[in-house]
Amino acid sequence: MKQHWTIRIWNDGRYFDLWHLNHFLAGALLASLSIFLNLNFWLGFIISIGVMLAWEIFEIVKDIKETFFNTVFDVIFGIVAFLIVYQLRLSIATQELLFWVVLVLWLTVELWGFYAYRVLTRT
Repeated sequence: MKQHWTIRIWNDGRYFDLWHLNHFLAGALLASLSIFLNLNFWLGFIISIGVMLAWEIFEIVKDIKETFFNTVFDVIFGIVAFLIVYQLRLSIATQELLFWVVLVLWLTVELWGFYAYRVLTRT
């Protein structure tokens, strides 16, 4: 049975897939949280990398199949987003707006991806 494109788009690619968008958005959220918590750059960066690596370990433990290249790029996309958001130096009001917009986008894409994953693993 052929799935709709909204499901097929989530098929894990050998190198790149739509899940990278989730990791990018998560990196942006982690940067925003670091800024809101008034963490200095390095502490926020190290904690964020720890969270990103912990997520990848969780995926391995849950037996989510990805290539090594794909896993590395998940972390790289998160780091890039962290660096971009942290370096924007937005006003607090703009930073807060960015946080909420990115959070809604992240939740939307995460739920869409989770649904697609469930559909794809059922067949």
